[in-house]
Amino acid sequence: MRDRKTRPARLERRVRVTFFLPVGTKKEHDVVLDVISYLNGQVKNPALSVTGFTHSSVNPENPVFHGHWWSKMKGGGEQLTVERVILFLIDYLALAEEWKFDAELVRLKKKIHTFYARHQCKQEEVWMIKEDIHRYA
Repeated sequence: MRDRKTRPARLERRVRVTFFLPVGTKKEHDVVLDVISYLNGQVKNPALSVTGFTHSSVNPENPVFHGHWWSKMKGGGEQLTVERVILFLIDYLALAEEWKFDAELVRLKKKIHTFYARHQCKQEEVWMIKEDIHRYA
């Protein structure tokens, strides 16, 4: 017999997008603040499917994460790059029409590149990882 005070688990399908942005310079820090402000506006927009987001510490002096990757050099070849980075996790409602969600990610990526251009801050690439998640509430 189930206790009346316990609630059964409710399963919700969501999509999670993960990405890192560098925060080693003042300009990169300003880009990150613009991204956070933009995402706050998306959460309040009922026409979009953003249900919430999480980010790591924005303090560039004491970041939680450091990214390590190979970066192309001007004369050819590659060098190991180590940067202070901010982690973003964005949760979206799962949409039946996958193309609508992909269009939303393209819009987000373009917006991030707009922030880099606004702050005259070069960024080679913004990688985003999209994955289905199942939330048990």
